[in-house]
Amino acid sequence: MPRAYYLAALVALTYWLDPEFSQLEVSSGDTINFCDVVPLYSEEMKLKLNQGVEEFEARFDTLRLGYVLDVDLPNAALGRDQTA
Repeated sequence: MPRAYYLAALVALTYWLDPEFSQLEVSSGDTINFCDVVPLYSEEMKLKLNQGVEEFEARFDTLRLGYVLDVDLPNAALGRDQTA
């Protein structure tokens, strides 16, 4: 399969982590919130824009793509077989 390039990124809360791991309170009393940055293929961006972020996240989770950057990650909009 020819290499595809990411078009954009989705910044989302780390909903897949336990709440105690998604925030860090520092000594000043400030709270740091951790987010995921998920790179998107052009088809995934179109899916998100046309059908909403919930549909994109559902497909991403269904394919169990994971949250560690993988340059050969399957396209959630196209599925594992990568056909349109």
